[in-house]
Amino acid sequence: FLGQLIAGAAPNDTARTVTMGNPDLKPQLAKNYDLKLEYYFSNAGMISVSGYRKTISDYIGAAGRSGEIIEDGPENGFEGNYIGYEIVRATNLGTATLRGLEFDFRQRLTFLPGPLKGLTVRGNYTYLQTYGRFGGTTDLQNGQVAGFVPRAANLGLQYAYGKFGASFDVNFTGSYPTNFSLTTPGGSNFYRNNITRMNASLTYRVRPNTTAFLYVTNIGEEGTDIYTYTPSRPRQNFVASQTLKFGVSGQF
Repeated sequence: FLGQLIAGAAPNDTARTVTMGNPDLKPQLAKNYDLKLEYYFSNAGMISVSGYRKTISDYIGAAGRSGEIIEDGPENGFEGNYIGYEIVRATNLGTATLRGLEFDFRQRLTFLPGPLKGLTVRGNYTYLQTYGRFGGTTDLQNGQVAGFVPRAANLGLQYAYGKFGASFDVNFTGSYPTNFSLTTPGGSNFYRNNITRMNASLTYRVRPNTTAFLYVTNIGEEGTDIYTYTPSRPRQNFVASQTLKFGVSGQF
């Protein structure tokens, strides 16, 4: 959040706005309640369920239009520049409440024959509800608080046999709002669309303290889509390339 405090200005001549930090921001504070239950199987398996509740006071929202218009004159704080531009900055909005459930599962398939015993199945799923009371009068319901992901899941296979290791994971992130307004929903409500990415890795232990590795992330080159109000109104598309990383790691 350091960038949200620094008062440096970034003008946008097309939108006639100046994005800047807000040195008057208060720190947001959270009160947490967590409960977790775990069960371990005798054959190298585990399942867990977690529930939590978090209340955030002085919640810091994303930078948004403040309604403050830069005045004319050399003493306007910008050396007489950006007259009529609107200031965009982050503010303390109010109180946000989060309630979530998380399920986690891991099982080594020791019942399989031969080298297949080295396979492990793993997965987790997170469900999140968020609510907000901003400005003392505005109540945001579940799915309307910007920046919080309501659904996320991971599913993967891990393999270990002798000196070899491998993994394959699928990661899912559900749609969530990046900016939300009750007053102008058609033009100010921006959402990041669902995204699913796949990653894989291979490892080989050359020596007891040295391992060669190969990592491939975002195999399908899935990028992020931003839409306005409804998926039929695309706003931005970000191209995300596949990443290949290889090398040798060791402990000495």
